[in-house]
Amino acid sequence: MIQDNGPGVPPELAPTLFERFVRGAGDRGGSFGLGLAIVKAVAQSHGGSVELEPSDDGTGARFVVRLPAPRQAEVDVGGGAHASSEQPAGEADDDGRALPHAAREAAARGS
Repeated sequence: MIQDNGPGVPPELAPTLFERFVRGAGDRGGSFGLGLAIVKAVAQSHGGSVELEPSDDGTGARFVVRLPAPRQAEVDVGGGAHASSEQPAGEADDDGRALPHAAREAAARGS
């Protein structure tokens, strides 16, 4: 959840807020209106969603990103998660850091 205490999102902007190039009328920050569209695309690519929700006190904006939990993840004694055989495990480099998808693709091709 991301929440601020600014002026909020005008009701007329809410239906199109997650579309590309949408900006509020008073936006003087030099943005291109792509940020929320990118967040939506990334969340959806992982089976999730992003929504604008009303804040507790009625001020500001609240964005909630929901992502599905990993299926049948098991935690070992050391605290690391292990995916079941039904879900492919992520790959890591020699230092144990996660490899980005593009790096895994290149490694699979032998590049």
